[in-house]
Amino acid sequence: MKDSSSNSKKYLIIIWAAFCMILFAYLAFTTDVIPFMDYWGGCAAYIEHILNDPVDFKTIFTLPHGIHWNPFYSLCDYVFVRVFKCNNQAYIFTGMIFSFITFFLLIMHFNASFKSDNKKHLILGAVFYLLPVFNLNQWEILTISCNFQFMFRIMIYIASFILLDKIFKIKSCRKELIYSVLFGLINAVSIFCISQAYYPGFASALIFACTLELILKRKKQDLLPCIFIILCNASASVGCYMTTLKETAQVSLTSNSSVIDMAKGFILMLGATVTPTFVLSKTVIINLLVGLFILFLAVASTIIFFKNRHFDTSLFSIMCLVYAFVSIIIIIIGRMNFYGIETLGTSRYVVDTTIGLLGLTHIFLTEHFRDKADAETNKKKGLINTLLILSISGMILLSSCFELLISPLRKEYYHSLVIIAEDIDSYSDTELAIFNANPQDVRDGINIMKEYHLNLWSD
Repeated sequence: MKDSSSNSKKYLIIIWAAFCMILFAYLAFTTDVIPFMDYWGGCAAYIEHILNDPVDFKTIFTLPHGIHWNPFYSLCDYVFVRVFKCNNQAYIFTGMIFSFITFFLLIMHFNASFKSDNKKHLILGAVFYLLPVFNLNQWEILTISCNFQFMFRIMIYIASFILLDKIFKIKSCRKELIYSVLFGLINAVSIFCISQAYYPGFASALIFACTLELILKRKKQDLLPCIFIILCNASASVGCYMTTLKETAQVSLTSNSSVIDMAKGFILMLGATVTPTFVLSKTVIINLLVGLFILFLAVASTIIFFKNRHFDTSLFSIMCLVYAFVSIIIIIIGRMNFYGIETLGTSRYVVDTTIGLLGLTHIFLTEHFRDKADAETNKKKGLINTLLILSISGMILLSSCFELLISPLRKEYYHSLVIIAEDIDSYSDTELAIFNANPQDVRDGINIMKEYHLNLWSD
């Protein structure tokens, strides 16, 4: 039995390494050193502040973050500017390391959650389990400086969902309480320091899991750990909301979309999780149809989760689903009125919506391995579960393969930024539109980099 377990772990490590190598190759052959898009907004003054002023924690916590409250990232920028000289790939490959850690956490969680004597089932199951977080349809975030911020946040969120699952299984009441206190306090720090505007999904997922644990499984004398975690997450969320109250109120007041538009946006975001961006540019219908299919899978999986009492063994999957759905609602409220409904189908939101696919995969894999353990009692049910798993993984694989195929074109695009940056004064504001940022911000940022010998101009 030990040899079998040891062999399965070797296979899982090989799978993990394969995913890491593919992601590294994709980023190495797609990205370049000059930043793109979000980075340029006000970066000139920001870079000067970091280079000329000492590290000031008061400033870090009072910078105008807007609704994206992120003091941890502001602190890290001291390293990225002073040490890595504003190199876009430094952000990207640091984020890649966090993705590797997330893959590892998930492969270990898979090993702890699913058992089978059939090596093929375990190997394929592990591949399907990693695909949602590997999903190259999130290319827009993967290939820009935001990679670091987003992938660190996703790593912390996934680790928190796994850890909460483990805390609930601790048999010693005293140990569980100690771990719950530490966990709740770490959640509060995560919400304040790294979550940006995505904390409602994270807090909601943890609060929902603790509430389920209280209602479905807990004895009266054993309520304190869950209550403490709920209070920590709720308090930190309120605190973060109050900190960004002015910006949040502005977003809320301008969100006057109809219920039909919001529903359409919701389905569009689900479809965009596995549909390449170019599909949306040609027709919205395919995205909506795919989104409806994923919505059907989400409803079906939630029913299965409760009907078949998955909560008796794990709450991980339901936390992933709650996180994704709440995040979608928050993004719709914050973005649709400003940028239009089509924006919801872009790649940048896939980072968060694909976590919902991880939840779906966990539920269907649980059913699959239960059926196999049950021998041949229900072949039809087993076949349906297999088809559902294959449908999710197949869509992710197709969009990821397409992204791998067009990565040389993205490299060509990002390298054109380098060519323009080297002689920026020769280009008009219209030509600088390729940076997808305010032309003056780009000019100011490039000039500051030249002045302080950063990026292309570093010694």
